[in-house]
Amino acid sequence: MCWRARSASTGTGRTRTTTTVTTGVFRVDGLEPGTYGLRAELSGFRAVERSDLALEGTNVLTINLTMDVSQVQEA
Repeated sequence: MCWRARSASTGTGRTRTTTTVTTGVFRVDGLEPGTYGLRAELSGFRAVERSDLALEGTNVLTINLTMDVSQVQEA
């Protein structure tokens, strides 16, 4: 199951959207150093957001996310 991840630069407002591989790993290349926010979405789950993620130089950030199942509405 793949989910969508969107990163946004706090300084410039530029966003990048990518899709994970089935294991949940994703990569966003070409980001300049700065502070970013991240939003992860998957149908049937609550979106998860993280803010104040600092990217310095060519660092790789590891961000562990837990997505909760959204409530199911009965007809």
